[in-house]
Amino acid sequence: MPGVRAGASPERIAEQMRMFGQNMRAARKRTSRAQDKLGLDKKMVSYLELGERSPRLVTILSVARALGVAPQALLKGIGADGGPVELPPPRPDLQWPAARFGANVRWLRGREGVSQMDLGGEANIHRVAIGAIERGERSPKLHTILKLAWTLEVPAALLLHGVQNDRGPGGADGAHDDRGPGGADGARNDHGPAGADGAG
Repeated sequence: MPGVRAGASPERIAEQMRMFGQNMRAARKRTSRAQDKLGLDKKMVSYLELGERSPRLVTILSVARALGVAPQALLKGIGADGGPVELPPPRPDLQWPAARFGANVRWLRGREGVSQMDLGGEANIHRVAIGAIERGERSPKLHTILKLAWTLEVPAALLLHGVQNDRGPGGADGAHDDRGPGGADGARNDHGPAGADGAG
């Protein structure tokens, strides 16, 4: 299929999650911050740095803000590499992190000329979840971001282009809108509406 490649293996996603953890640990060490100074439980920070947990977008933004780095820095070196990549267009009208992320996915998918169903099929993400992500109704977890980047053959950081650490209308970090209609973290997952198989 033009524009996308077959989904990444679970082993590749696990490797990329470990790379995210290494980037997070390196940024924390550079700022001399203790694990308990990131606004998360110390045990959770350990899990993230070991690549054993998949944080939601709002958590990635919160950690980046606590470390004083751009969210894209935590995804450095993850995903496709190579020459220059065309950036998604600016969207100052989108203030919510999940909405901006979704617009990036929609733009990249459209640029490649693939449907939501085709992208979802190759990335092993239900097409309903792709639609919710593109509309900014769902805050993706790291493993979803990595699957999408791999399938679209772009650096994972590109999916966060223009996504800011700013507060959204839903409260601190836009937490309300990032969780989407499924409620608190984990109520919905990548495989479709609530109740479908898989873990958010």
